[in-house]
This record gives sequence, C-alpha cells and structure tokens, in this order.
Amino acid sequence: MTSKKKLKKNEIDLADLLINILENKFKVFIIITISILISLFTYDDKNNNHQNLTTLFNAETKVKPISTFEEFKYETYNSYIIHNNAQNKFYAVNDYKNLSSLEGPYILREFYNFKNVDYSSFKIINRRYLLNLFIEKFNEEIILINGIKKFQLLKRENFESNREYENAILKLVSKIKLKIIENPNTEGDMPSIHITYQIENENKDLWYQLLKNFEENANLEIKNFIDETFDKIIRNQYKLTQYKIEDLEILKQSFSEDNKSFKELEDIKKYILEKKDVERLVKAFNTTPIKNSNDFYAAKISLETTKFNKLPSASKIELDKKTRLILWGVLGLIISIIYISLENTIKRRRRGLELIS
Repeated sequence: MTSKKKLKKNEIDLADLLINILENKFKVFIIITISILISLFTYDDKNNNHQNLTTLFNAETKVKPISTFEEFKYETYNSYIIHNNAQNKFYAVNDYKNLSSLEGPYILREFYNFKNVDYSSFKIINRRYLLNLFIEKFNEEIILINGIKKFQLLKRENFESNREYENAILKLVSKIKLKIIENPNTEGDMPSIHITYQIENENKDLWYQLLKNFEENANLEIKNFIDETFDKIIRNQYKLTQYKIEDLEILKQSFSEDNKSFKELEDIKKYILEKKDVERLVKAFNTTPIKNSNDFYAAKISLETTKFNKLPSASKIELDKKTRLILWGVLGLIISIIYISLENTIKRRRRGLELIS
C-alpha cells in the first residue's frame, strides 16, 4: 500500500515537473539561450577547422652525402691543392744560390717564403666538407622558413597577426631536427644523418615538397658560395702578387742597374710574373662539378627512405560547431529543469512552514 502511495506521489511529482516546465518556459528558454551563446563565444572556429580529425606521425628521412664516384670528380683540384700546399718555400729562390750576396739579411726574410698562391686559403672539396656545408644550411633555417610560407604548411589566414604567424613558423621549424650519428669505428666513414619531424596525415605531400625545396635551394646556395669564395681568394692572390712586385721595384731602387743584386731582383720579378700557379689552380677548379655541371649537389634528401611512426595519442577529434550547439542546448535544458525543480521545492517548503505557523 505504501509503495503504491510512493509511486503515485512520484507520478504526481513528474506531472508537476512537466507542468512547472511549461509554466516557466520563458525561464527555460532564457537559460538554453544563454548556454548556446556561451558555446558560440567559446568556440574557436580557426583552431577547430585546423585540428578536425587529425592523425599525427613522427617522420624520419635520410640525408645522403655525395657518392665516391661524385667525389672523384674533384680529384684533379684536390690533388693540386694538396701537392702545392706541401711546398713551404718559393721554388725560384733555391735557384738563386748567390741571393745571400744581396746587401742586408732582410732580403731573404722578405722573399724566401713568398709564393704566388697561398694554398692554405683553399678548401679541399670532399664528401665531408660538402656535407658539413649542407648541415650548416639546415641550421640556418631560413630556407625552411621560406619553404613553409611558399607551400603554406601554416596558412596566414589562421592567425590574427603577422607576429603570431611568424612565431608559429619558428615554432614549427624548431621541431624539424637533424639527427647525426657518427661512425667512429670505421676510419673515414661518413656520419649517418636523418631529418626528423612531425607531420599530419593530410600534409605528407606538402612536407615532401618542403624537403625537396630545401635540398634544391641549399645545394644551389652551397654551389654559389664555393664558387664565389674561390673567385674572391683568387682575386686576393693576384693583388698579393702585385704588391710583391711593387715591393721588388722599390727594393731595386737601392741598387744600380749594373749591380748584381739588381739583376737578381729583376730575375725574381720575372719569375713571379711568368709563374702560372694561379692560372693552373683556376684550370683545376674549372674541372669540378661546381663549374662544369648542372648536377652539382652537396647532399641529397632521400624521400624514398622516409619512415612514418604513428603517435599513440595521434587522433584528435574536435566537436564541430553544430554538435557543440546541440550539446550546450541540452545542457541548458538540464540546468533549467534543475533550477525549476529547486525553485518549486523551496516554494513548497515555505508554504509548509506557513501552514504550520
């Protein structure tokens, strides 16, 4: 009997609740509207569009240095540098046994070690040197930054200001790293180098384009750097030779033309002018891929070696705008029901207290 009364009481309460909701429908409407407005104001449209159903991968791509066959194309130039760099004395002086007869020991100090070319200024171009230049270009980051803008890996319209956009690019670039593993066990062996980065599933092709763009631009800049540096050093060598000739001319003024020392200095001048060290060096450099090939490269990014590892927590599902509005509307309805129920309970208790009193 008691349970029936309780059941009837519950049915009455449920009926009362529905009646109260209808009687307070304006309050219900206001609470639901406020909930929906909160949803609209807190919804990040740009962020949700970008992150809607995204899968993230850790990716790793190998960097390959030039091959042994490519390195051999620099052999003529490298051999010329190594051979001549080992010569520490000016050959012509050794032919002048009586040079010591010149008045003043400063003559020997001035010309004994003079060479038409300072070979120590020139770099040996081998696999290690070219790979190091490639790594330096990577660490400069500017090519990567320009590539991200070119291929729109980050879109400007998704950011409120240029500063925010530039900072996002720098943050993305900082996540693209070089993993260098040296191989000390094998003499002369090259390090193993990989580019590691994190990509989204829909951006794989864009990342491939970014890496290919970096490879092409880095190799072009390295080629131009080596070429321009060589030309600059050669020009300096010509200037040094000219300065040395001027010094000889000044020194010759200390002697009469029939003096033996004058004639020996004249012979030294003639030898310096006729010596073809610089011309031979330029000719050797012109045999390298830097000057006679359009296929020069310091290193290559091997896209076919790319390995993808899906992150354990890679799937991120963001609610779309319509779903959020519905959920917030339902939440508003629940809050309004709770509010009306509490309000009615308080009113009944107050009426009960009034009857008792």
